[in-house]
Amino acid sequence: MKKKVILVLTIVLAAVFVLAGCAGQSGSGSSNKGELEVQYAKNFNIKYLDNGVVLVTDGKDRQTLIVPEGKEKPSGYDNAQVVNGNPDKIFLGSTTHSSYLRVLGDDVFDKVAAVSTYDVGKGQIEQIDTRMAAGKIKFMGKNSALDYEALVSVGVDLAFISYTDYDTVGPKLDELGIPYIVDSSGLETTVLGRMEYTKLFAAFLGKEQEANTQIDNAAKHLDEIKKAVAGLDKPTVVGGYIYNGQVLVRNGGSYIADIYTIVGADYVYKDFGTADPGNSYVTFEDFYSKGSTASIFFYEPMGQKIFKNTGEIFDSASLVAELPSVTSGNVWAFQANWYQSVDKLDDIVADYAAIVHPEAFKDHQITYMYKVPVQ
Repeated sequence: MKKKVILVLTIVLAAVFVLAGCAGQSGSGSSNKGELEVQYAKNFNIKYLDNGVVLVTDGKDRQTLIVPEGKEKPSGYDNAQVVNGNPDKIFLGSTTHSSYLRVLGDDVFDKVAAVSTYDVGKGQIEQIDTRMAAGKIKFMGKNSALDYEALVSVGVDLAFISYTDYDTVGPKLDELGIPYIVDSSGLETTVLGRMEYTKLFAAFLGKEQEANTQIDNAAKHLDEIKKAVAGLDKPTVVGGYIYNGQVLVRNGGSYIADIYTIVGADYVYKDFGTADPGNSYVTFEDFYSKGSTASIFFYEPMGQKIFKNTGEIFDSASLVAELPSVTSGNVWAFQANWYQSVDKLDDIVADYAAIVHPEAFKDHQITYMYKVPVQ
């Protein structure tokens, strides 16, 4: 009798462990659960609480609770702002925000009521342009002088702003009682970290699956690029933007520096500011000294100007114009849509790879950059 009891208990316990294991497997992974897991970004986080409540920590460590209709705010989050999970009137405060939304589907643009730093016909996001032309999306002016009365009049119930505008725009939104989320994607140190901010937007729009799929596919694409350049020589490259008598270069801790690593290039400023994800100014002399070893120059204009020749770029920097990469005609500049294509950053990386290693990417068509003719 005792042996039978032991046998039955053994079978029951085994079944319990199997079921528990299956339950664990079905719940693992953000895509299986329809949840968002932040894997690469360092400056925001998403956490799922009870009763369908989602806790979002944004780029300034501000907590926001997304509380479904009919549910109560959980205790212990006294300082968190509360928003519903279905905003109707969104404000986008950066040119990059619209590209993050593009991943989530055309329908999410119906929720965009207002934008800044954007003029109809001058942007690169068709979903924004057409709605602005139809009067469905209103232009609020530049972030330095936003029309806050207009923000209120259009009924904005959720705003997304850049970390660079937090100190000036944030207090005004607080004063008006408009909930807002701070995007710090520009401070990310990796390509995937910057791209993953689509999940920040998806959390408020019920587009978890689209965001998860986007990042998973981008990660696979970047792995393919890494494999294609593995073992190849590493050409030396330099990059920057001439401004106000100096050159603005990407620090070694920036996501642009990560691009150079991914595509197998030796970036001359890779050891400069490795703990800083931003930019630094250097003199023309320093830039020439370090850049003289580079065979490729990536020019990074902030605006949408397309240069007819290198003379337009270097007319105020004759020393930089003498770099071997310039005189040999190997200057590549950003297309006008570069900064509004963050959702396609893995494709942009493929462009870099094709420029650095043309023989390994013969069939790749370069889209987001163009070769600037020598004057």
